[in-house]
This record gives sequence, structure tokens and C-alpha cells, in this order.
Amino acid sequence: MKKYDVKSLSFENSLRKYIANLGNKNIRVLDVGGGTGLFWKDILNEFPEIELTICDPFDPKPLQDYSHKRIQSGFQEALPRIKSQEFDLVTAIDLLEHLDFSSGYTLLYEMQRISKITSIIYTPNGFVWQPPSRNNPFNAHVSGWTIKKLRDFGFQKVFGHVGLKILFGPYSLPINRPKIRILSYILERIGAEISQLLPSQAFALSAWMDSDRVETIDQAR
Repeated sequence: MKKYDVKSLSFENSLRKYIANLGNKNIRVLDVGGGTGLFWKDILNEFPEIELTICDPFDPKPLQDYSHKRIQSGFQEALPRIKSQEFDLVTAIDLLEHLDFSSGYTLLYEMQRISKITSIIYTPNGFVWQPPSRNNPFNAHVSGWTIKKLRDFGFQKVFGHVGLKILFGPYSLPINRPKIRILSYILERIGAEISQLLPSQAFALSAWMDSDRVETIDQAR
């Protein structure tokens, strides 16, 4: 079984293929900071036997339109109360960049502790400017995570996604200046492939760590 056979796939499809390769789909998944859980809708349609739990202080009612469990709390309060290896997969999708580095590392340590198989994060490659929104003060980006930081922490695999980071600006939006429109038009067709071959040039990163690293991490704390 190739756990990380994710080349030429978007992050969502990478995760879908990874779950399919696990063989036993009766897995417990915790998504930290998952909001409404909308990201998982198609995956749950394909793998309805997954037991998904969302940990997020946001109350999605009446937005959610499919079933999953919820921990109505921020990760700082909720994760320390979860026993080690309680979940098979633990994910944090578009969350890490909203935390300062100290809180981010605390999140990563807790994710490793409570994951039985793998922990997975998805975040922009480096800092991307985004201020708080009017209705959500937590929407600001306050940190930027690089391949080096993620590998230094212990993530064995880091993949590039979306396309080339030079084509994106503030708010993670594509740059739309006239001088680079032609360049963007050309690069967007090969950017996704380049970002997989050269993750350092990708706009977004996913990082994957197997649970066999947990003991080493716990000993180092």
C-alpha cells in the first residue's frame, strides 16, 4: 500500500485517495477548526462509514446539511481533554496560519498525540497577508509555515498544491494585474504540476505525519 501516492492530485483528492488506500474505511476522523464541515461533504458521500468529528467553536446550524459529530470548542480547550490515539486521522485544514507560532506548535503536538494513524495539515506556503474580517476577528493570518518548519517539526511528507505562489497575493487571491495576465494564463496550466514537482514554489502545502513519530515527539517535549 502506498500511503502517500498523492502526486498530481489536489489536497482533497489526495486525502480521498489516502483514505481509499487505508483499506478499512471505518475510521475516526477529527477535523480541528473544520467550521461547518463543508470540506468533507463529498468525501463522506464516497466513504459514508467514516466517523467524522468537527472541533470548532463556530455553531453551523442551520448551515450543516449532513451528519457529523461536533466538539463545540476551540482546540486549546478541547484537545487536551482527548485521550491519546483517540482518532485515527486528525486534520487541520486552513487553520495553522490563523495561529501564532506558539499556539501552532501546541496544536501540532496535540494532533500527533491524539492521532492513531496519521495527522495532516493544509496551509499556505509561507505568510499570506489577510486581516481580520468585520464579522470574524479570527480570520486574520498571523503566521506563515514553510516546508522547513514543517519538516523540522517531524512531518515526513510535504506536498505542494493549488499552483505557483508567485501568482497569488493578499487574501490568497490570484494576482490580476495586466502585465502578468498573459504569464498567469500560461502558468496556471502548468502551475499545478510544477507546484507538485517543486513544493517550495507552491502556493499551498499539505504535510503528513504517521503516528510512529508520536513517541519520539513526546520524549522530546
